[in-house]
Amino acid sequence: RQRQMCIRDRLGTNAQFGPLTIGDMMGLDIVLNVLEILHEEFGDSKYRPCPLLRNYVEAGYLGIKTGRGFYKYTSCLLYTSDAADDLLCVDLGGRRIIKK
Repeated sequence: RQRQMCIRDRLGTNAQFGPLTIGDMMGLDIVLNVLEILHEEFGDSKYRPCPLLRNYVEAGYLGIKTGRGFYKYTSCLLYTSDAADDLLCVDLGGRRIIKK
């Protein structure tokens, strides 16, 4: 379901990556921190982090840098869609992302 949502959003906006992939690239701990600050500063519920994001961060699922986020990163390859030309080579330390 998460994968379908990410692909739909990526294709619908003609963006290179979907929102969940971008969150994994940024680091879910960073995303959570930013949302908490925005929610605190503006008091708007649209910035309130969802419970799933909190659960992932508490479990240590921080994205590419830990090998697990919204997606699992078991090697240096991450498929962003079913197309063979949509392939990323990712250094699990989060330092390099090469689109192939």
